[in-house]
Amino acid sequence: MGRYLSFKEESPNGTSILKMVEIQTRNIFNISDEQVGQSFLWAPHGYRILYRIQKIQASAPEKTVSIIKVYDAVLHKNIVLKTIPSKTGFLNLNSRDLRLRIMAPKKIFVHKITYPGSRLAMWQSSQESSEAWLANQNGIIWIKNRGLKIKKLPDDNSPVDSFSVSPDGATIAWGTKLGKIYTSNQGSDPVFIGYGKHPSFHPKQKLLVYSGARMVGNVAVHFDLRISNLKGQGRWLTHTQHSDEIWPIWHRKKTMILFTIDNTSDLFLRSIKHEHINSKKYSYLK
Repeated sequence: MGRYLSFKEESPNGTSILKMVEIQTRNIFNISDEQVGQSFLWAPHGYRILYRIQKIQASAPEKTVSIIKVYDAVLHKNIVLKTIPSKTGFLNLNSRDLRLRIMAPKKIFVHKITYPGSRLAMWQSSQESSEAWLANQNGIIWIKNRGLKIKKLPDDNSPVDSFSVSPDGATIAWGTKLGKIYTSNQGSDPVFIGYGKHPSFHPKQKLLVYSGARMVGNVAVHFDLRISNLKGQGRWLTHTQHSDEIWPIWHRKKTMILFTIDNTSDLFLRSIKHEHINSKKYSYLK
């Protein structure tokens, strides 16, 4: 996240509209008013948004097609990358080989992302990584040997609500519909981080920020921002009783967090104390 920020806004008729805001000018642009869900992400260069829409075919109402599109934030133009004749999972971008992966019922589709000025190493641009994460609505999957080995990770068995992959591509964090956050490194058994939703990895360190649930018994009464390492050790960043801070993401300055408050369209920026990020207890160090 640098110059632009993408977000989803619920319209009065119940559909979701994918939008983008230019941070400096605060200008807002519509990207798509079709059903996107949680499946959208930024390409590595930071000015194109990759997203997937799902549509019911007019000629065959029992069938759904998935369309992967790219929105150019400079040209304000949508381009179709691929049409898949079925429902699909979430878009997944592997930072190791810059390939886009998406799971359909009978196949994993792979699409290579290229862009002007690419500085990928020769092996990275020419070879497909043998290991990658795949997130879909029904769970988190670790694939090895280019898809010959597939492992579904155990969690609370509720649908995946959101997920974030570490910058090196090795670790994933995800939140479930039942309000639990897990992490896994290269397909290892998941670690339960805490109750909450919307985890987001720090751009340089193995730190998570997420919307942490304040629990009374087994019930989440409200949500505050929380920072944590991958062992679940962390601390609260906010203490509010009358608002729920959600969807936190790291700013490119690495010591600031952008987030919103539930049931609002407001965007907030919060500075994080230096010691919270660089303390050995909460840092990248194992």
